[in-house]
Amino acid sequence: MELSAPLPDAVTLAREHKSGERDPRAIVRVVLERAHSLQARFNAFATLADVAATARAAELAHDIGRGDDPGALAGVPVSVKDILDVAGMPTRWGSPLMAQAPPAKSDVAAVARLRAAGAVVIGKTTTTEFAHSPLGFSPLTGLTRNPRAPELTSGGSSAGAGVAAATGLSSISLATDAGCSTRLPAACTGVYGIKPTLGTAPHDRVPEAFANFIHLGLIARTVADLALGLDVVAGASPVDPHSLTRANPDAA
Repeated sequence: MELSAPLPDAVTLAREHKSGERDPRAIVRVVLERAHSLQARFNAFATLADVAATARAAELAHDIGRGDDPGALAGVPVSVKDILDVAGMPTRWGSPLMAQAPPAKSDVAAVARLRAAGAVVIGKTTTTEFAHSPLGFSPLTGLTRNPRAPELTSGGSSAGAGVAAATGLSSISLATDAGCSTRLPAACTGVYGIKPTLGTAPHDRVPEAFANFIHLGLIARTVADLALGLDVVAGASPVDPHSLTRANPDAA
């Protein structure tokens, strides 16, 4: 059982990076090494972003060294469910039909906001095929196992997001939730998940935005980290009509 991972909570980690007590390059290196070492056992990731995450951590370390403030998530490792676009990485939706998807050209709005706040995207987490199952299996990536009880389901459809948070591979996992896709994996893996009101976190690139019923969700090991992540991704955006009437949550 691989829990209580090497990361402090995101609130502490960001503060220590900005103060110089920790180096984001070291944190990202440890997280990536751990992610690779645990992948065969738990299968939390559809794709790991070693090169991009390492480069981003170095950029943040440079900015902090010259006195810049990278943002509320300075150097915090985050993950993104593999139905959401991350620039430079394919979006495969857990399906063999999407196995040859090209790298996305740009980030979805919430990912762009995470990056702007200083977060480091370390990879894309596993999802059930087209996010349509509450069980942690995909015909593309296989079974994502529950680190607390490998013989039990990790939940779905954001299976890898819950496992990445529970094993400390991601301080904050960006996921989605229509029926239970954020909350169920969080409950199954013993961490915290939130399904914010539709539009609180803008969700773009859906076929018909006004009929959208898929909420962006967040998973983390602490309520404080959930609140911090929600404040970062929330807010009105022209890409999502549902977001235009939502007040900022000011959750933290």
